[in-house]
Amino acid sequence: MNETNRKINKTKRTYLISEEENKIFVYAWIVMETYYEENNEIKQNSGSSIPYKIELTKENNEYVLMNYEIPRDGVIMQKT
Repeated sequence: MNETNRKINKTKRTYLISEEENKIFVYAWIVMETYYEENNEIKQNSGSSIPYKIELTKENNEYVLMNYEIPRDGVIMQKT
């Protein structure tokens, strides 16, 4: 795959924004996919679809990313 032909597509859906003191929490589902061109065909390289919890603060009228969390892999869960 030629890196110059790689394109990234991102889509998000925000479900909730909450504020506590000086912190802003954004709960969103983010879909990211990468594509590339090979022999005049567009091919999908990789992708993910993951819920995110994003923590921001607002400083000088700008939002600053403080932290983000995604769920851990399900293989670590105990079997019931």
